[in-house]
Amino acid sequence: MLGVILITILLGSMQYSNNMGFLLAFVLTAMSLLGLFYTYYNLVSLTISASAGESVFAGDLGNIPLWFDNRGFSARFAIKIQSFQGVTKPLTFRDLFNLNHQSATQTTTFDLNADQLQRIDLPILTDKRGLLKVGRITLSTTFPLGLFYAWTYLELHNAQLLVYPRPQGILPFPQGLANEGHSASLHGDGEDFSGFRSYILGDSPHHIDWKAAARERGLLIKQFSGNEGAQQYVFNIQDVASLGDLELALSQLCDWIIQAHRQGLHYGLILPTLSLSPNNEETHYHLCLSALANFEST
Repeated sequence: MLGVILITILLGSMQYSNNMGFLLAFVLTAMSLLGLFYTYYNLVSLTISASAGESVFAGDLGNIPLWFDNRGFSARFAIKIQSFQGVTKPLTFRDLFNLNHQSATQTTTFDLNADQLQRIDLPILTDKRGLLKVGRITLSTTFPLGLFYAWTYLELHNAQLLVYPRPQGILPFPQGLANEGHSASLHGDGEDFSGFRSYILGDSPHHIDWKAAARERGLLIKQFSGNEGAQQYVFNIQDVASLGDLELALSQLCDWIIQAHRQGLHYGLILPTLSLSPNNEETHYHLCLSALANFEST
């Protein structure tokens, strides 16, 4: 269309010997050619790498960190990155040249500063548990005039994140194991003070150290320990078999693990191929959730 317009202006100027028409045609042609090269150089020699994103729960929005190495080059503008994650329909030739096609599930537009290594987070929708790989990513730009479209495909093997099951369930929190016949409490209360932990939404106000809050140290939760055996919980997949659905069962186990971790309890997990002893550390928490995320029925 641009070429037709320029040729029409040029022919009209030749027909009527209009010097201003010649000037307009030549200036627009020069700007178009310069725009073509600027569009191309807005992407050329750009180095991109990816790292694994932080784990999220199914249904939440995750992020894939992408690192753009623009060191040694000038600033770049209006770069668009598109993820076609979850798109099963193959892209057609028409889609390739349609700048506003709706096949991409996530689109991010950004600028890159000159001579810098910059991180850009690509948002990713999650709908089910497991290892989510982004797959092919399209990097494109129409800068500066919007007349030309430069693009490239990215296959970044580290562009992935682990999705935990969605925490939900209807079964009550199970009783804890006791070495001496004592049942455990959900709040893990005891007689001996064992320290503080950070406040988590849903904690009882009775456990907050209000003196520390008055000294502007933040909201801290008092923790007490009593009988060590009274704080032990073991979550077994057989305990949720009555739900009749594997995903519901894993979601129920995930909900129990989150509840136990919020209260600082010692908890373990038993799956057909894995057994984790009771613990309450942060690494143990993510290890249990990772086991649920990667669980495959046999």
